[in-house]
Amino acid sequence: FRIADDQIQVELGHGLFGPPNPDLLRILKDKPIRVAEGVQSTVARRTRSTILQVLTETTNVGTIQQRLLESFEELSKKLGRDFNMHRARARTIARTEVGQIAGSARYARLDEAMAIGALKSRRWATSVPQSVAPPYEAGGYVREQHWEMDGKTAVRGQVWELPDGTRMPHPLFPGGPAHQVINCGCRELGVPNDALLDPSDPQEVTINPDGTISVGPPPAGAPVVGGLPETPPEA
Repeated sequence: FRIADDQIQVELGHGLFGPPNPDLLRILKDKPIRVAEGVQSTVARRTRSTILQVLTETTNVGTIQQRLLESFEELSKKLGRDFNMHRARARTIARTEVGQIAGSARYARLDEAMAIGALKSRRWATSVPQSVAPPYEAGGYVREQHWEMDGKTAVRGQVWELPDGTRMPHPLFPGGPAHQVINCGCRELGVPNDALLDPSDPQEVTINPDGTISVGPPPAGAPVVGGLPETPPEA
């Protein structure tokens, strides 16, 4: 919630929020870790405990990835089993889990702001704007269905409907299908009541794949660097 609050404050230019909802905090803490081995598997339980521990220190995806690798290396030695926790898989899990937690917190905070009239609506924003690169299927960074959603808006209580019919309250929704949430870099932006946010707004905030934050659009003609494809590999 602190990260979501800080990001929204940068985007809007002012703060809006009180303490986070304790019920939502409990839900996020108990959120199932969906991996191929199952939500009750040793991999899921170890992943949960590691991520919760690291999140008390940082939300950096690279750090969480490294801690997952170290944790499973230790567990493999202890139990004499291979848990298939390689670097690419650890990054996918770290990016997805942190994104889902942040996405849920951001959704809750934007909903509060719309409830009091500070925001008019929410806007779907991809990690790399439509205007910068084509969809992943055409050589870009964002899967085509999310690329098509970039810039669309929704009012309070409205559920997003993606091109294939998938319905989700927000990007990276924990209950969403794997092909829509794994490795996703999308997020919602608040649209103030006084004006619609333009995709070229210099105050727009981009959450980069490495966890850093960039403010403002990339310069015209600048190459896209540091992007991660939104392919949905099995976690």
